[in-house]
Amino acid sequence: HERVDEVAENDLRRRVAGYRSGVVPPEAHVLTAGVDVQKDHLWYVIRAWGAHGTSWLVREGRAETFEAVRQIVWNVPYYVAGTETDRRERVPVVGLFIDAGHRPDEVYAWVRQGNGNAVRGAARPLRELSKTMRLNSDGTKSPLWLIDTDNLKRKLHRLIWTRPGDPGAWHLPSDVS
Repeated sequence: HERVDEVAENDLRRRVAGYRSGVVPPEAHVLTAGVDVQKDHLWYVIRAWGAHGTSWLVREGRAETFEAVRQIVWNVPYYVAGTETDRRERVPVVGLFIDAGHRPDEVYAWVRQGNGNAVRGAARPLRELSKTMRLNSDGTKSPLWLIDTDNLKRKLHRLIWTRPGDPGAWHLPSDVS
């Protein structure tokens, strides 16, 4: 495994841009959500995406239930910053990706209800995303996306170091804690 240097808090502070949490910067076109499942809670993140892979953190946090994540991702409206109140431009979440490594039966049941896509880290390096089918305990099958987590961590590290304003820059809101 290639070593990825730790990112210090000051390095992240340099990614802070002029927008607030919950608001989509005007340069963004779509939103995606990611969910990390823990033993007794879930962490979620919603990012806005613009040209050349540039992204902005829109919302992140801890949720106690799958239902809470569903509400936050699919039912909370996310609007473009600066749009007039009566003509607010809503930006849709186009995909949710949830880690199926913990509590897999719950994750796959939730995904089968149309809430997103299950993902797991692949056992070996991958050149691209790989889709397979998982046999559930009830005999049904669920799609599972395998991802190269080491490669994605390296890519995130590169994006954190991309200068603001350059294609592919990675931004944080001004009120991030």
